Amino acid sequence: MNKFVCGLLTAAVLLGASSTVSAADYDFYVHNRPFKGTAHISSRSVSAALDDVLNALGYTWKVEGNVIAVSSSAHSASRSGRAPAVKLAGGPALTEAMPYQITFNGTPVNLPVDFKAGRVMVDVESLAKAFDLRYKVSDSMGSIDLLVPITKAQAMANMPKPKEKVEDKKDGAAEAKDGKDAKKVDYKLNDNGKIETDGTNAQSSIKVDNFDWYNNEGTASLPPEIHFNTITISNSGDKPVTGITLSVDALRPDDNSSANSWTTNVGTLDPGKTFTFSPEDSVWTNYSRIPVTCKPLITHDPPKEEPKKEETKPEPALTEEAVKADPVGATSGKPAEESVTDEKTIKADPVRAAVKSIEK
Repeated sequence: MNKFVCGLLTAAVLLGASSTVSAADYDFYVHNRPFKGTAHISSRSVSAALDDVLNALGYTWKVEGNVIAVSSSAHSASRSGRAPAVKLAGGPALTEAMPYQITFNGTPVNLPVDFKAGRVMVDVESLAKAFDLRYKVSDSMGSIDLLVPITKAQAMANMPKPKEKVEDKKDGAAEAKDGKDAKKVDYKLNDNGKIETDGTNAQSSIKVDNFDWYNNEGTASLPPEIHFNTITISNSGDKPVTGITLSVDALRPDDNSSANSWTTNVGTLDPGKTFTFSPEDSVWTNYSRIPVTCKPLITHDPPKEEPKKEETKPEPALTEEAVKADPVGATSGKPAEESVTDEKTIKADPVRAAVKSIEK
């Protein structure tokens, strides 16, 4: 019996040791940054002040009667979906208790509100569903994240393109065969009419020569950091490449969404030239502790097509039949008037008749 009780106690200890993080240990993040507003965490749920959450999201709002009109149009989101460097968010403090109706970008949404301690409160997971956001709980990391999902175009821009199999092409153009002109290249372009590459796209002459970054995994008390030191690209082609933009994204492995992005405008890169990017804010703190990996993305203009030169065709040479048919004897070396063969004309001129008789 004592052994049975000891076994139960041991099992209880092991079960307690393997349990998930307690509610008090969860941290709440918005846009991958610690939420600094009023919030109450209970188990895996968060109740937060509505105006504090809207401000953290970068949204604007106004109150018209009992309607809270929320808008994301003033929030100029970056390509990675993060909050912009300059926030245009804001609105009046929501401190009045009343049965509010909420609209988002002009459309009514189902989002119940509560009133506690002089603040209008909402359930954050319900807000995420109403505004089409992402509410993500990580038990292993002890984190709750509210994220703005990126669009399909943004996701495609973040994803490195696979190396394309190009048949009968060399340096982005098809080789001429049997003396015929090279075929027109069908370049793969993004929504902005640009070629994208991570340094391996066969249709781009831009290559990545060096990419230096590392992940500082942090400690129990300090969150991990991404150190992006430098990246060097080069133009391996024989023509200048224009309109180059270079980005490095810290991508989450689960959905390839960008947690942070470093971007610079390169402009034009001449053949054989290199460009090195070393950002000033090279260290990014990964508060959510979700593992990320850094990927480069280069966009640039497609090559300009050179105008086709018009060929000048030589005049055809006169054939033997054409020479014989020449009525003026241009090819005989004789004056035109001596090439007359009309018998009546010859007989009318005694001198010519005598010459003709001698020739015969």
